[in-house]
Amino acid sequence: MFTKITINDLKQEFGIWCKQMRKKEGLSQTELAELLAVSRLTISNLEKGINVNVDTLFCALKHFDELNAFHALVKDKQASLTIESLY
Repeated sequence: MFTKITINDLKQEFGIWCKQMRKKEGLSQTELAELLAVSRLTISNLEKGINVNVDTLFCALKHFDELNAFHALVKDKQASLTIESLY
C-alpha cells in the first residue's frame, strides 16, 4: 500500500536533496545564496523545508541542472491529461 506524502514531507525531502547537492558542489549556504540571488536565511530555510516558495525551488533546480527534468515531468503529466474544451 502506498504511503500518502504531505506537502511538508515533500518540502523536507527537497531541502535534504538541496543540502546534499550544495555540499556535493562544495558550497556554503552563503555561496549558494549568492549564486541564486537570495539570502543565506532563505537557503537555510529551504534546506529545513521551511517557507519554501516556488521561485526559490525553481532557482535551486536550475542551479543544480534539474529544471529541464522537472519541466519534462510536468509536460509528460500535462500530455497525459485529456481535457475537453469548455468552449
